[in-house]
Amino acid sequence: EAECCELRGPCPDYVPETDEPTAVPTDEPTTAEPSAQPTSAEPTAEPTAQPSKDMPEMWYQSAFVTFGAAGCVHGDGYKAVGWMVGSSFLYDTEAECCELRGPCPDYVPETDEPTAVPTDEPTT
Repeated sequence: EAECCELRGPCPDYVPETDEPTAVPTDEPTTAEPSAQPTSAEPTAEPTAQPSKDMPEMWYQSAFVTFGAAGCVHGDGYKAVGWMVGSSFLYDTEAECCELRGPCPDYVPETDEPTAVPTDEPTT
């Protein structure tokens, strides 16, 4: 399970094993005064900067956005999951998404046409 979930993801119920802590803390937590006081400026009504570029529609695993979903979808719904933006889990084509991450229940890979007709009868 560990190998599958870590390579292919996502596995909602999978919890990776970790090593035990190496030592107990030696000191009590400290408290300190803030390094600066809050400003008195009024908040702006809207964001002051626009995104640097539009995020395109991409292929991604639907399970990252919709719990329990299977397969890959094309769109910009991945933007709702902050860590996905700019991640390696976005693909240009359905083939990339399904063949690298899968499973895609409705995906049928494209195949090339046969290159030649057999010239001899099958042998027995």
